Amino acid sequence: MKLLFAPQSPFARKVRIVSIETGMHNQIKPEVVTMIPGKQSDKNSANQIPLQKTPALILDNGIVLFDSRVICEYLVGLGKQNDLIPIELNERAQVMTLHALADGMCDAAVSLRYETWLRPKSYRWKKWKDAQCAKIQAGITWVEENPNCLSGPLNLAHVALASCLGYINFRWPEAEWLVSTHSLASWYEAIENRPSFYYTRPTIAA
Repeated sequence: MKLLFAPQSPFARKVRIVSIETGMHNQIKPEVVTMIPGKQSDKNSANQIPLQKTPALILDNGIVLFDSRVICEYLVGLGKQNDLIPIELNERAQVMTLHALADGMCDAAVSLRYETWLRPKSYRWKKWKDAQCAKIQAGITWVEENPNCLSGPLNLAHVALASCLGYINFRWPEAEWLVSTHSLASWYEAIENRPSFYYTRPTIAA
């Protein structure tokens, strides 16, 4: 299998962490691709990813899976550790709800990145920027007020949330998003030392 991804993407990091946690990483060949809105994408990947978003997983039979949620569920199904997504209905619903929150925060963070870096200065919209920041902060506040969602064994929502927090800390360290939190900051500091998280940290600025 081949994983097409951008090293800084929180969605790609989520997939990479899941591949390690499930023991599937040794069966996946990573390939960095460039896909930036408004700029020419890698020609080799353009036909395989219709929405021009990474990550995408190319299976051995040529089938391409996207987006990150689909890839993660696929890897969990294949992997040795498949308890990242609970089977019991209510527990699964809670995990997937937190997963949706984390992905929504990621969407806001990526939109914020595009607005403050990719869009020409004369076209930047402060209200849009403020709205994305408010979504990220609202997500952080919700988790801090519902610390039970951070407990228990590692699950897919934890992976998604930590990937999001890693991205916003990487892009905007000066913002100190977690400075007003206690439970979330402690949890995040601990989970970032887990090998799968440590080795997938975003380190290349782009």
